[in-house]
Amino acid sequence: MEVRIAAPVEGGAGEGDPETEWIEAEALGSDRYRLLRPPFLAYGLSRDDVVHAESPGGDLPIRIEEVERKSGHRTIRAALDPGVALGGEELAPHLERLRALGCELAALPPSILAVDAPEEVDLGAVVERLSEAARENLLVFEWVDPRRS
Repeated sequence: MEVRIAAPVEGGAGEGDPETEWIEAEALGSDRYRLLRPPFLAYGLSRDDVVHAESPGGDLPIRIEEVERKSGHRTIRAALDPGVALGGEELAPHLERLRALGCELAALPPSILAVDAPEEVDLGAVVERLSEAARENLLVFEWVDPRRS
């Protein structure tokens, strides 16, 4: 069963609850969930991580308490420079190269991109591609979750 669980966000996420990002997850039972996508704002999480999450009761949301098992995926967040569009021609070749390396991309319009790098992906090549886009003033990027385990 797919549910949305709340992940803590350092410094606030903006609108609504400033300290929460909602992430789609698969319920595994016993308060365990597998994340179905990389986070856009929360740190220390990646796609397919298994987390322990609980609801304090009532109408309160299910909140991540701890990471139970890392998946081996790594997450990098990119913020597009002003004037650069997620679907724009100047960014498209860089995104295609990332996909060709084995990365999956998730977008939070208008300007946030989560790069999911599975365990088998060459991180050096991923960073090289993102650095090239950064040198062209298309984006800036940071590690959200560089840990495999």
